[in-house]
Amino acid sequence: MKLIRWKVWLLLVGILIISSIACQYKDGNELIKRENSNNLELIFLLQNVQSQGNCNVSVRQNEVVSKTCNRRIRALCNSQIAILTQPEINLLLLDQNSIRKKFSNCTESLGFSGILTLRPSTQSEIDTISQNNKYESVDSCEGAGFSSTKRIATSQELSFLQTAKGRIGQGAERIITNRLATQASKDSANLCLSEAFLEEERTLLRGLTNGEILLEFPKN
Repeated sequence: MKLIRWKVWLLLVGILIISSIACQYKDGNELIKRENSNNLELIFLLQNVQSQGNCNVSVRQNEVVSKTCNRRIRALCNSQIAILTQPEINLLLLDQNSIRKKFSNCTESLGFSGILTLRPSTQSEIDTISQNNKYESVDSCEGAGFSSTKRIATSQELSFLQTAKGRIGQGAERIITNRLATQASKDSANLCLSEAFLEEERTLLRGLTNGEILLEFPKN
């Protein structure tokens, strides 16, 4: 009889221990889940903050400071926008080669894009930019005192213009507006734009050419 009681007691103790471990495991999982949820919310909040705002730029030259403002978001408002590295050039060369092979009418526009003559920023240039350029993230250019009656290019559009495709598109526009360019060259540039570019990309490029769209707010 005593043996049976001991077995029952041990069984009850075993059940309590297992229940305690299970509760701790469950509580631990819940804690981990809550922590993961909080971390995700923080990440989304940071991403949301970084994807907003505009970029106030001050450039000092010969003791004179000029200020402009553009639509670059907080994540892109820094000195890197004025610095060009060799890996970035390598990527541009790779992308332009793909575009040229796919769209033969863009070959001449590529020559006017400036991609083939790019070089990385020297350490001296980087030091000068770091010393004389100041990049300040603001909620909006308008709130920082800038204004314009014309549309200002968005952050996404500014990034597009720095790509191989964006640069080639600008090259095509240069040919089209060049009085010395032959009609054959202009026709080829127009074909490049119509074949390789989306309608909204062509609208942006044309707007920049005719002055309807600005890269940044006028200097203060």
